Amino acid sequence: MVAEDRLAALEERVARLEEHPPARRRAWWEDDQASAAAPRTGAEYVAAARAAERLAPPHAGPEYVGAPPAARASQAPPVWARGAASMSGRASTPLIPVRPVPAKLSPEAPKRDFEDFVGGSLLAWLGGVAVLAGLAFLLTIAVSRGWIGEGARTALAGVVSAGLLGAGVWLRERKGQTEASLAAAAVGIAGLFGTLVVAGPVYHLVPVPLAFAGAFATGAFATWLAIHWRAQVMGWLGLLGALSAPTALAAFDGGGMVFLAIAFAATIGVVSSQRWTDLGVFAYVVTTMQWVTWVAFDTASLPALIVFGALTAAFALGIEFNRRGAHPVVIGPRPRLHTHPLAVTLLALNATTLAAVGWGALDGEPWLVGLALAHIGLGLALTHVRRISRELALIVLSIGVVLANIAFASIATGLPLVLGWALSALPFAALLGARSDTPSPFTKLVDTVIGPADDEAARRADRILAIGGLLGQIALSAFQGLAFDAPVTQLSGPLASGTALAAAGAIAVVAWACGRLAGQRYRIWLDTLALTAVAHFTGLALEGAALAATLAAEALALAAFARRHDDPYAAWAAAGFALLSLTHTLGTLATPDALFVGLDAPLAAAGGLAASAAALFMVSRVDLRIPDGRRILETAAAVTVLYLASVEVVTAAGPTLTGQTLLSVLWALAGVGALIRGLVIDDRQLRQAAFALLALTVSKVFLYDLASLESLYRVGSLVGLGLLLLCGAFAWQQVRPNGAKAR
Repeated sequence: MVAEDRLAALEERVARLEEHPPARRRAWWEDDQASAAAPRTGAEYVAAARAAERLAPPHAGPEYVGAPPAARASQAPPVWARGAASMSGRASTPLIPVRPVPAKLSPEAPKRDFEDFVGGSLLAWLGGVAVLAGLAFLLTIAVSRGWIGEGARTALAGVVSAGLLGAGVWLRERKGQTEASLAAAAVGIAGLFGTLVVAGPVYHLVPVPLAFAGAFATGAFATWLAIHWRAQVMGWLGLLGALSAPTALAAFDGGGMVFLAIAFAATIGVVSSQRWTDLGVFAYVVTTMQWVTWVAFDTASLPALIVFGALTAAFALGIEFNRRGAHPVVIGPRPRLHTHPLAVTLLALNATTLAAVGWGALDGEPWLVGLALAHIGLGLALTHVRRISRELALIVLSIGVVLANIAFASIATGLPLVLGWALSALPFAALLGARSDTPSPFTKLVDTVIGPADDEAARRADRILAIGGLLGQIALSAFQGLAFDAPVTQLSGPLASGTALAAAGAIAVVAWACGRLAGQRYRIWLDTLALTAVAHFTGLALEGAALAATLAAEALALAAFARRHDDPYAAWAAAGFALLSLTHTLGTLATPDALFVGLDAPLAAAGGLAASAAALFMVSRVDLRIPDGRRILETAAAVTVLYLASVEVVTAAGPTLTGQTLLSVLWALAGVGALIRGLVIDDRQLRQAAFALLALTVSKVFLYDLASLESLYRVGSLVGLGLLLLCGAFAWQQVRPNGAKAR
C-alpha cells in the first residue's frame, strides 16, 4: 500500500507545518526601521530608483533585489507598495544579491535486476521459511526417537528463535534495512510463539499463565517491530507464522485457542495501524478456520465465540477507523467518509459465521438473541463516532435487525410472530419521518438514539435504512399472516378464526400508525396498505349480504372523510371499497347468469346491490380529480339499480317466458325514461346512454326473444318495445335538443 503510506506521511508533514509554521522574511517595504536618507517625495523616489538602476551590475538578472522593476517582477512589490514606502519614510531598495537555491531533486530509485532480487530478497525469504520449518519439525519430532528430551528440544528452539530475533533486530538497526534482517526477525518471532505453545499447553514445561504472558509479550514486541520498521514482511512471515502455530504444532485445544486469540489481537494492531489490508485478510482467514473447526468439531466454547467474534469486529472497525491515518489532518471542510468495502465484508462474514457456528454448537435461540442485541447496540454506538462512516454504522445496525428477525422467528410462531414483526416497523417509520423534509415530533428522540445527520448524504443513508427496514418488517408480517394465519383462501370459506382476524387487524393498525410517523410523502402508500388490510379483515369477519353492506358502509365513511377534508386519496379509497362491495355482490349473491335463471336469495342480493348502488352514488358526490369521474360513478350506480330490478323481475316472474318478456319491457321503459330525462335537462351524454340501452333492448328482442320465446310472448315483447319506442320518438319531436331541426 505505497500510495496510502505516502498519503499518511504527507498528512503528518502538513500537521507539523501547521503546528510550527516557518518564519517568513519581511520584505523591504515591511521594514519598520526607516532610513534617515529615505526618499520623502515622489521626485526623490524616482531619483533613488534611477540611481539604483545605474548601480546595478551589468547583465543583472531578477536575482538582484535592486534590479529594475521590469526585470524583477517576482521579487519586487507592486507600484502602490513602493510609493507607499517612499511616502511613509521606509528604506529604499538595498542592493543585496539573492542567489536562488536550486531545488533538490530526489534521485531516481535504481531498478533491481534479477540477480539483485535473488540475492537480496529471495534468499532471505527462503532462508526464513527453511528455518521456520526446521523449528517446527524440531518441536514436533517424536519423543520415541530419543534424540533429545522434550525440555531440551523446547529450550533449544527457544534459544535459536531468540537468537534469530536478536540478530535480526541488531542487523536492522545497525547495518541498514536489509530483507535478511527482516526475515531473521520474523522467523524468530514465529519460533518464539511456537516454543511458548509447546512449552505451555503441550509439554507443560512452564506454567500456563507464564506461557500466556510470554505469548503476549512476544506479540506486543512483534507489533512494535512491524510498526517501527514499517515492514510487511514482519507480519507476513512472523505474525502469520504465529497464527498458524496452534495447528502446525498440534496444540489444538483450549490453550492453543488462547494463544491464537493473543496472536490475532497483535496482528489486528499491526494491520489496522499500518493499513496492511492484504495481511489482514489472510490473518482473518487463518484464524477463523482454526477457531471454527475447534468450536464446531471439538469443544462448544461460548467464550471462544465471543472473543473471536469481538476481535474480528474490532479488526473491521479498526480498518474503517484508520482509513485516513491515526491522526488525520483536516484541511478545509470536514471530508466525507466512505465506507471501506473490506470492513463491510468482514462484519457480514463475521455475523454469518457466528450465527451458524453458534446455532450448531450452542443453544441456538439464546445465542442468536444475544448476537442480534450486540450488533444493534454496536450499530447505535457507532452512529455517534465521527471517524466511522455512517453507512458502516447503519450496516451493522441492519445486520443486527436481520439477526433479530431470525432469532424471533425461531422463538415465536403464529400471531405473536405477526405482531412482533409488525410492531418492529414503527421505529423505522419514526426514523423515516425524522429524516423527511419537515422535521417530525420524534426528530430529537431519533437524533439522541441514532445520532444526528450532519449532511444530506447522512440523511439519505438514514432514509435508505428506514425504508428498507419499514418495508422488510411489514413484508415479513404480511407474509406470515397471508401464508399461515390469515390466508386469502379463507375469504371464500366459513368465518375465520380470531387469530386470523387479529393478524389482519394488527397489520392494518401498524400500517396506519407508520403512515402517521413516516411523514406526508409516504403516508399514501402506508394508508393504502392499511385500507387493504381493513378490507381483508372485513372479508374474513363477514360473508354474504353483511359483507357487501359493510364494505359499502366503509365506502360511505371514506367518502364523508374525503368530503370533509377535501382528500382525493380518501375519495379514491371510497370508490375502491364501493367497487369491492359491488364485485362481491356480483360474484356471490347476484351473478350475471341470474338474468336467465333468477336468484337463489333475492333478499340478500337486493340488499347487496342496493348498498353497492348507494355507495357508488355517494362516492360520486366527492371530487376524484379526474375528468368525468362523477359521471362514471353515477352511471355505475344507475346500471347497478337497473341490474337489481332486472334480476328481481326475472326471479319474481320466472326465468323463462314471462320473465324475459317483462325484462325486455323493463329495459325499454328504462331507456325511454332516460331519453326523456336527457331531453328535459338537455344532457347529451344521458341521451347517448339511453340510445345504447335501447339498442341493447332491440338486440335482445330480435335475437333472443324471437328465437326462444313462444308466439304469444313474442307478440308481447314486440308490442311493448314498439309502443315505448313510439313514445320516445314522440318525446324527441316535442322536446328537441338544442340544435336539432324538425322535419
